[in-house]
Amino acid sequence: MPAPGATHLASRSCARSLSGAVTQPGREAAAALSRRFLGFSGRRDFIPLLKLKPGIIHNNRLGGGFRGDTETPEQEIPATGFKGRDWETCMTMNDTWGYKSYDHDWKPTETLVRNLVDIASKGGNYLLNVGPTSEGLIPAPSIERLQQVGAWMKVNGEATCATSASPFKKLAWERCTQKPGKLYLHVFDWPADGRLQVPLASAVTKAYLLADKSKQLQVESAADGEIVSLPSASPTPYAGVVVLDIAGAPEVTAAATTRIHPAADGSLTLKAEDAEPMGGAIRVELHDGVGNLGSWTDPKDYAQWSVTIARPVPMRS
Repeated sequence: MPAPGATHLASRSCARSLSGAVTQPGREAAAALSRRFLGFSGRRDFIPLLKLKPGIIHNNRLGGGFRGDTETPEQEIPATGFKGRDWETCMTMNDTWGYKSYDHDWKPTETLVRNLVDIASKGGNYLLNVGPTSEGLIPAPSIERLQQVGAWMKVNGEATCATSASPFKKLAWERCTQKPGKLYLHVFDWPADGRLQVPLASAVTKAYLLADKSKQLQVESAADGEIVSLPSASPTPYAGVVVLDIAGAPEVTAAATTRIHPAADGSLTLKAEDAEPMGGAIRVELHDGVGNLGSWTDPKDYAQWSVTIARPVPMRS
């Protein structure tokens, strides 16, 4: 723990350094604020800088009603990302931000890669922490996992770097990212029958594996979208990436948006994780796998659900 007054002195020192940077002609600045250096004293030191240089890019950790420019969830991936906001999730590779010799709870490489894909599919950035030893050495388990992630990125990096969020709300086989004219389908659960169903209304001009761009994949149209014929196994571990070239912006089918169907008695179950948050603050949160609507601080915000009702259902009060 820092000594009494150390936090305030650290935040004041940071503020002075940043002040010197932003007052130089032609200089821009970004402030990645840590919770440790904030609180009331931190806000008191940084608010004058924001008035001096309103263009400072800063995150949402200033508090006191300052939303900042970016959201920074920690050790969690938001269920739906942050619509209209830049954001990044910061996570550790084990359970420790720094270094603990006895912390051997390392996340498997599969989890790290799939976290990266999940975050990219929601329009976010993955800030992955490593904790060096007192000698400045990166622990061997971190190096091993980073090398494995790097090997996957060498083949599939195009599908996560400089991409935007998925046009689909949910997919049975997991995640999607996109660039203009391209959809990247990140398949976690490789279909045993070799048929990948994509709820896409747009015409597909070409389909191929990112690991082998020379071989085109067969695509056939179906009632609920397109079906891509895949080889028997994924070309890469953790997630195989299928690329669809399309003309124009992607158009999804009704199957991709109307996900809630009535039960036999006509009742509808509206789960938080199936909601579409509408507004600036409200968002879907997941805690221990259970969804809820959080940050609902603005009365103008609301949530909506897309449902399919095949026959009239009597309303009950």
